[in-house]
Amino acid sequence: MWFSIAAQLNLNGQELTSLLEQVQDICLRDRVTPVQFWEQIGLEKLLRQRWTPQQKSREIKMKVKEKRFPILTRIESEMQEGARQIEKPFAGNLQISWDRSLERPGLSFHLHLPEENSAVQLLETLADKKLGEQIISLLKKMNQLPEDMK
Repeated sequence: MWFSIAAQLNLNGQELTSLLEQVQDICLRDRVTPVQFWEQIGLEKLLRQRWTPQQKSREIKMKVKEKRFPILTRIESEMQEGARQIEKPFAGNLQISWDRSLERPGLSFHLHLPEENSAVQLLETLADKKLGEQIISLLKKMNQLPEDMK
């Protein structure tokens, strides 16, 4: 069964081994068999999709990650949603991110300013009180999430 799945997804031996190790960790923690786990994530339905092997593989890996790290996955999704809500459009490219390992809590800002007007627009955007409040709110949410999940 495993080699058939690996062939359908174009996985090499290392990728298959890594996937199976993750599944084994989940099965031991949740006290289910690998077959029960595959049923839980709907593996057969995923394999029947008319997607490329890479799309199927990415979807399966995402579902395994969600099951293996449910708290981290939830924090990640909450932070992505929060960051999407506060990004402000201007001529430069502003990205808001965070340390996904959660070892260094906080937000990182990365931006690209192609011209002088971009810098002026950035300063105006950063001076916006509403933006500041949204950033502070997201930081509070970030620090509160681990407590909410206990």
